[in-house]
Amino acid sequence: MAEKPAKLKVPITSLDGSSCELELDPDEKLEFLKSKISQALNLSLGRVSLVCDSKVWTDPNAQLKDIWQEGSTLTLLKNPNWDVARLDTLKAKFVKHGKVEQESHGCRKHDAALPEGCKLPEILVELLKMGVKWTFKDLFHCEMFVLTDDANMDIYGDEECRQDWQEEHGEDSCAHPWWVCIGNSSEYDFYYLNTKESSPTFGQVKRIVNNCDEETVYTEAPFDNYLDAVERYVNDQEKLDPEAEEEDEDYKNFSEYNIEPNGRKIRKKLRL
Repeated sequence: MAEKPAKLKVPITSLDGSSCELELDPDEKLEFLKSKISQALNLSLGRVSLVCDSKVWTDPNAQLKDIWQEGSTLTLLKNPNWDVARLDTLKAKFVKHGKVEQESHGCRKHDAALPEGCKLPEILVELLKMGVKWTFKDLFHCEMFVLTDDANMDIYGDEECRQDWQEEHGEDSCAHPWWVCIGNSSEYDFYYLNTKESSPTFGQVKRIVNNCDEETVYTEAPFDNYLDAVERYVNDQEKLDPEAEEEDEDYKNFSEYNIEPNGRKIRKKLRL
């Protein structure tokens, strides 16, 4: 029988000045560690991130031994929640580089009915009050909305195709009625929100690629995490050279912005 790896003595800090040292198993993963560290520092779990030195830990499958090295410190960061003022700032950037529409075919309004037991997160309701369709540049960059049932069906093709998708991807597939389409970043990439209020993953967002039959978790609940990704993407896009093309190494599609919370440093494009 293989000997169990020795525990690691890891220094932990938070920005409020709390600190401790924990003995942790080297194979522990992100979500478990966030919970354990929050408890040790007497902090509510909420929306938090773990940073090892200057690198944000984002890969949920990475283990502590992959991230932490002797002499490093883990820091627990609390992510600010979204409010109307922050939405206003985001809206201004969408308007500057695209548009925010008050009416759009196939898009629900903030008070549109949902299936019984379903609701939109409050901050998404506030977003829809500002506009039912937000477009940053064009559909190949980032759009936000809440599709009607008819418009949603077009993504799958027809009812038979939707049923096939549901059967293939399981009991909590995006093809179920409590998942609503809230955006896209190409003609094939769509983002779905879990609106079932009783679900432990209410507010989770999944990404589907409808021409490749793919469905994966994009951001975990709460829904604020999705807006974080949108904000990171928009901010990085504003730093890009206007002539940057998708093939440039600095270019990242919105679909990648759930991976690196701080985005990737944008290098200036050299002009020859």
